[in-house]
Amino acid sequence: MAGPSTTTIAQRINNWPTLFSVGLFPVVVLAYAWLAHREEQQMLARFGDAYRAYQRRVPMFIPRWGQWRKLADTSRNTHDEPGVR
Repeated sequence: MAGPSTTTIAQRINNWPTLFSVGLFPVVVLAYAWLAHREEQQMLARFGDAYRAYQRRVPMFIPRWGQWRKLADTSRNTHDEPGVR
């Protein structure tokens, strides 16, 4: 009756950080979304209609599909100017 092989034990020890990260990922995403919602409520209370207009123009987390190229071009142009870091 042989016990588990050393390779299996080594693989289990080696994989636990990955399993921990995968298990923690949903918790981090939910916490981030909750904090973003809370901050959004604070901005609405502080800036009112001006912030509502901003919300209509700017997506919450991920830029709209057509905005990716515009963002890249803006970033590239900003960093290409002399004296700009």
